[in-house]
Amino acid sequence: MAVAENREKNVMFDTQKRVKLVELATRDIDNVRVDSFDSLLVSYAKKNSVNIIIRGLRAVSDFEYELQMGYANSSLDSSIDTVYFMPSLERAFVSSSVVRSILKYNGDVKHLVPKEIWEYLNVCDN
Repeated sequence: MAVAENREKNVMFDTQKRVKLVELATRDIDNVRVDSFDSLLVSYAKKNSVNIIIRGLRAVSDFEYELQMGYANSSLDSSIDTVYFMPSLERAFVSSSVVRSILKYNGDVKHLVPKEIWEYLNVCDN
């Protein structure tokens, strides 16, 4: 899994902390390696011999954006394919923005994030 350093997004945690959170959330999944990058995704993929990119789609707005990104990535390197996964209906509304908004007002996100992430956020609050 690759965590992008995106200066255009309003992130809650720096890249190192986001990598740690992904590592915590995936620690029980075999063969998962977490890395970060500060370049074009296609450049990162080439450098790491990746030929399939997996992205998530929650809503129609995600689809429109991801379709554009997929086409752009394909124009840069046609040997890299993008596969899209959709969440279950009960999780389709969950995004980092939603979680941040709830946390901002001290709301409970325990049911929205992996247990390991919630425990990390809970420790950070204390």
